[in-house]
Amino acid sequence: MPSVLTTRSFTDLLRLVFPSLAAILSILAASQFVSFDQMLIEAIGFKPHGEGKLDAWQLIPMVVLTAFLAFEAALRVRSTYLPIVFVQANAVGAFLAWFTWQWTGRFSLLSAIIATSLSFALGLMARSFKDAEEKQTSRYFELAIKNDQLNQTRLALLKQDESDRRILASDLHDQVLNEIKAIKSHLVQCSPGVDNPHLLALEKSLDTTVSHIREVMESLFPSVLENLGLCAALDQLTRDMAHKAGLQGRFIKGIDETMLEALNKTEQLLLFRLTQEALNNVIKHSQAKTVRISLESIDDHIRLSITDDGIGFQVKERGDSRGLRYMRLRADLIGALISWKNNSPNGTTVTIDLPAIKKDKHAV
Repeated sequence: MPSVLTTRSFTDLLRLVFPSLAAILSILAASQFVSFDQMLIEAIGFKPHGEGKLDAWQLIPMVVLTAFLAFEAALRVRSTYLPIVFVQANAVGAFLAWFTWQWTGRFSLLSAIIATSLSFALGLMARSFKDAEEKQTSRYFELAIKNDQLNQTRLALLKQDESDRRILASDLHDQVLNEIKAIKSHLVQCSPGVDNPHLLALEKSLDTTVSHIREVMESLFPSVLENLGLCAALDQLTRDMAHKAGLQGRFIKGIDETMLEALNKTEQLLLFRLTQEALNNVIKHSQAKTVRISLESIDDHIRLSITDDGIGFQVKERGDSRGLRYMRLRADLIGALISWKNNSPNGTTVTIDLPAIKKDKHAV
């Protein structure tokens, strides 16, 4: 809409400026070429009622009206009929000049011809500009619609991906995890009270496998996010990943509950996934000792920040890595702005700003 309003306002400005310019130039030309004007008048058989020099102010109503009519005709009429309209505009200009002669006793056919021709040409220029701007605006909205459709497709794929993750997590729990528990139970029943180191090592290995499967399940489908909400999920994610990597991790909640409740499931899930990816980057690349996650309300925005005290962030010479592009893509899906900033003296802050009020909410 801003492009449309700009085009209309500029076209309205041209409607005032161009005809006025044509009127001024026609009056100046008529005053400079009085003899030629007299020749035109005599050629068509008109003679002024009075004597003396023609006053420019007497031409103003006729010239201005002629210029505006010619400009609007050139701006509005289809190109097929432009030659006919141009002749008609000149005829109207001549009629207005005749009417001025009847009213004032003075006559200037030259000013009418110049006003009509010049204003018509300026109208064609304005029309060309208007058509180009309308095409550009149309193209802009076309691209906006396609971009919205693309985002909708990405959201649909995201929902399908999360649905597949949920099914896989459920299958791991119902089939693999239960099967491992059954194997361990059979081992205990087959060798009751036997203190065999190999058997104990096998039982320990099974317990470790169960623990790893639970971690994979939680990564695939964060049940705490489903059951307790975003803040609880971010708190647990921070503690678990920091503990596993040997870091000091802390989650800070500073968000207003009303704004938190306004987040739909898609936004909560993507904020969780973005935090998960950012923490993975901290663990793999930052060499940090501490990491802090904060979720807060800032004016009409929700801000999620991930801050570490590592070696800092450097963009590769060939551009963002695949992981960073993936994070940008996920942020774009919910209309969030993501940025990376090196802290002083060291460390990196990943900031995700999400507008709290949106017209459309998509739920997973």
